[in-house]
Amino acid sequence: SCSAFFNLFPDTVPHTYYAVNMASGVPPLSFIWNWGDGSPVDTLPYPSHTYATAGFYTICLTITDSVGCTDTHCTSYYLTRATDAMVYVNVVASLPTGITNPDNNNFFSVFPNPAFSNLSISVKGNSVAAECRIYNMLGEIKLTSAITNQRTDIDISALSAGVYFVEVISENKIGRKKFIRQ
Repeated sequence: SCSAFFNLFPDTVPHTYYAVNMASGVPPLSFIWNWGDGSPVDTLPYPSHTYATAGFYTICLTITDSVGCTDTHCTSYYLTRATDAMVYVNVVASLPTGITNPDNNNFFSVFPNPAFSNLSISVKGNSVAAECRIYNMLGEIKLTSAITNQRTDIDISALSAGVYFVEVISENKIGRKKFIRQ
């Protein structure tokens, strides 16, 4: 079977979004991106699109694989902007940070998600001496903090709205999780 699935996330850069293309099937795949604004479709796997105005758009991806399996995934989004700037959507194959998700992510939890001004990190076990780093989608460190209690609250109000990764380093463990700053 094949799948035309994608997710859309706001970037930390204003008026910019990332669509993570997770389409699958028997290679090679053909792609049709319909942006929902009346513009011509794109047939590349990882195109970019510019919207002239903010608004509510239904974005659809249709794929066909080499054995004839076809699937379509459509999702409606409200794409925002704060000024008269254009709105940009960049399709990527995976999150462009180079950060991998190791198997030992279960030694800590992050909440609430999405978060507004504070992010709580809860470390499991007896050892609570840890370091926390928060990365943006480009892999840049935006904030660091020491974790000295089993539950530590981190002020994230200075971060722009968007998708981030929190990395916790404790003893010989490193874990990473994704969160959204709204």
